[in-house]
Order: sequence, then structure tokens, then C-alpha cells
Amino acid sequence: MYASFSDPDGNGWLLQEITTRLPGREWAPATSVASLAQLLQETAEHHGHFEAAAPPHDWWDWYAAYMTARQTGSTPDEASASAGHYMAEVKHVVVPPVS
Repeated sequence: MYASFSDPDGNGWLLQEITTRLPGREWAPATSVASLAQLLQETAEHHGHFEAAAPPHDWWDWYAAYMTARQTGSTPDEASASAGHYMAEVKHVVVPPVS
């Protein structure tokens, strides 16, 4: 199946539906159950510091930001900072400064 269209800039586009995966392109989970469990435990431990100081929020937002940062190579401290920035900038959950 094909679809074609032009955008406002005059560019022409042709899309083709792909219905079969190429060999070696099958879906596979990114991590094992054991490594995911370990990452969840680490995330819970780091979230505790944020949880203690933050106003009410959905924990899964912080977890998702932290885990994404860890899976892309950040250290635990960098991932905590990244999750904090995400919560402040996207979710508007700001931890008050420590005095």
C-alpha cells in the first residue's frame, strides 16, 4: 500500500507500508528481567531523596526520567539530576532548595 502527498513547501512525499520485518529485526526486550529489577531497585533508592523533599507528584514520572537517563549512560547522580530537571520543567514539580 502506498500514500503520497505534498507539504506546504512543495515537497512531494511517497510512503510505503512495510508489513514484513527483515531477518534480524525482530523485537526483543532491551533488558533482562534481572537487570530491569536491579534498575528498578536503584531507581527506588534514588527516588527516596526526591520524594522526601518534593511536593505530591506521580512517582512514575520521576522513575521514567531516571531510568531513561541510566539506560542512555548517565551515572546515578546524573540520572537523579536529569529526573529532577524533568520534573521541574515538564511536570512543574519543584523541590525547594535546602536551607
